[in-house]
Formats: sequence, C-alpha cells, structure tokens
Amino acid sequence: LKIQRIRNNNMSKYLALPLLAAVLLQPVAAAVISPYQGSGCRYEGDVGKDGKPEGKGVWSCRDGRSYTGGFKKGRFDGKGVYTGSSKFRDMSLDGTFKDGFAHGKITAVKDGSPLFVMKYDRGNIVEVKLPKKAAKAK
Repeated sequence: LKIQRIRNNNMSKYLALPLLAAVLLQPVAAAVISPYQGSGCRYEGDVGKDGKPEGKGVWSCRDGRSYTGGFKKGRFDGKGVYTGSSKFRDMSLDGTFKDGFAHGKITAVKDGSPLFVMKYDRGNIVEVKLPKKAAKAK
C-alpha cells in the first residue's frame, strides 16, 4: 500500500508537467493597433497581456517612417530595422534597439548597401565607422 501511494504521487507530478507546458506555450496574441504612437501610425503584430506590442511586429506611419522587429512593453526592443527618419533620408537603420532607442551596433543602409556602422548608447551615437568593405576600397 505504501509503495502504491508513492507511485501515485510521482505519477501526478508527471501528469502536471504537460498541463503546465501547454499553458506556458500558448501563442502570443496578434493584433492591429491604430493609431499607435502618433496620428497616422499603426502597429501590427504580437501583443502581450497588457495589449501593448510584445514580440515581433511592424510599426508604420503614413509619412514613411516604419520599424520592423522586436518589441517589449510597447517599445522597439531587440533586432530591428527602422526606416524613414528625416535625419536619414532614404536610409534604413538595421541593428539592435532597447527600450525604444537605438542601442549597440546599427548599420545605416541605402539601396541595399551599407554606408556606415554606428555604435549607439540609448539613442546617442558614440562611434561612427565605415563598413569594412568600404574601408578596404580606399
């Protein structure tokens, strides 16, 4: 009888694991949020329980600005590509973002070619270099 009770307790632990895994592995909900972060802008992609962008998504505006990549707590966060800023005409900024800011290595790209590589610290440029291929061509 004692052996049977121990087996039942162990068995219930094993039965609980698939249930826990099923709950934790539920897909993140997808949504369209319009307007989002400005008039004429919208977000389409994964959202968290709070209804804010969380995971992968696309933020785009009628004026041409857009960001495709990772989001966390409603902000750009992770690997992504930002395009359309008036500071960077016809260029894309491809790299990492954190808490809504460019952060780490960002490559400025125009017409598919890298123009320069920048290092950002929470939105502030701290270093600018030519890409390795362009530097060797000189």
